[in-house]
This record gives sequence, structure tokens and C-alpha cells, in this order.
Amino acid sequence: MKKKIRVRLKPYIQYKFINSVFTGLSTGAVFVIYGILQPSVFSIGGLILSFGILLVSKYYSSLMRLRAYYWTTIATEVIVLLAVFLILLIPKSEFLALAYYSLLNLIFVFGTYLMRFESTLFKKNRALTAIDSAKQIGNLLGLALSWLFYESLRLLGPNVEADRSWDQIYKLHWILVIVQLLTLLLCLKSFRMLVRKA
Repeated sequence: MKKKIRVRLKPYIQYKFINSVFTGLSTGAVFVIYGILQPSVFSIGGLILSFGILLVSKYYSSLMRLRAYYWTTIATEVIVLLAVFLILLIPKSEFLALAYYSLLNLIFVFGTYLMRFESTLFKKNRALTAIDSAKQIGNLLGLALSWLFYESLRLLGPNVEADRSWDQIYKLHWILVIVQLLTLLLCLKSFRMLVRKA
């Protein structure tokens, strides 16, 4: 028996919404984490990223299949979860920032492929509109929630902290763990395995 994959549109839209909420929530945190790194790191990272995207594009003939999209999507969400846990488990350091940056760059390598496949997978304009709207609304909500979170910490927290920004980022990542676990759950729910006879 062979397993065939199908995409469930409603859970997929929910997945994209929560995924974008995560993006909005984490946007400000990225700049603080990256602030530890030397500027040259971003030059090297940009070169590696561009080369990686070019390499992935060479294999589009193999990757433009739903099974490849499924496994790549799951892998990227697991990598994001790993990056979030790094912030909670490893003390602030250049190594932590570099590891975090490397993991996110690894995801970005497949970003163009994932967007291109999504646009070919959902051929109806109504579906694409719903997906893109969910992404933008989710991102806006995430950004608004992150602002409220930082402002709440600023108003309610102590006046003097040795490293206030990093402390805020650390606290935010406890929320991001929950959001990312929900993202991964909805991602898995978005795909349905159908068993068929060989």
C-alpha cells in the first residue's frame, strides 16, 4: 500500500495564520539577538544564503511535488522550534546568536521554494486570497501583541536592569515556544495521508 498526501485547506489557512503570528511576535527579538554578531557575519551569511537558494532552485524538478513540500514544511517548523529552545537553554553569547542566525538562514534557503510551490498548489484565486489574508492578519496581530508585551514589561518591570532587552527576549521566547508548538500541530493537521493499494 502507498500513502498519498492531500492538503486540507481550512487547517492550512489556520496554520499560515498562526505561523504569521509567530513571525510578527519574533520580529523585534531577532534584531536584539543578532546585535551580538559582527557585521561581517551577515556578509558571509548572505553569501551562503544566496548560494543555498540557488542550489535548491536547481532541484525544483524533484522538489515540486507535494510529498517534498510536506517534508520540507515540517522540517522548517521543527528547525524554528529548535531555534526558540536555543534561546531558553543557552546563555547569551556570540555562539548562541550565531547558532540562531544559522538555523534561521537554513529555513530561508527553502523559503523561495515553499512560496513557489504554495502558489502552484492552490490554483484558485479564492484559496490564495484566503491564505495571503490569513498571513497578513496573523503578522499584524503578532506585531501588535509583541508591542503590548514589551510595553507591559517596561511599565511593570523594575526600573534598572543590567540587560533589560535580553531579559525581555528571553521571556518572550516562552510564549514563542507555545505559539510554535501550535504552529507545528496545525501544520501536521493541514496534511492528510491517504492509504491506497499499490
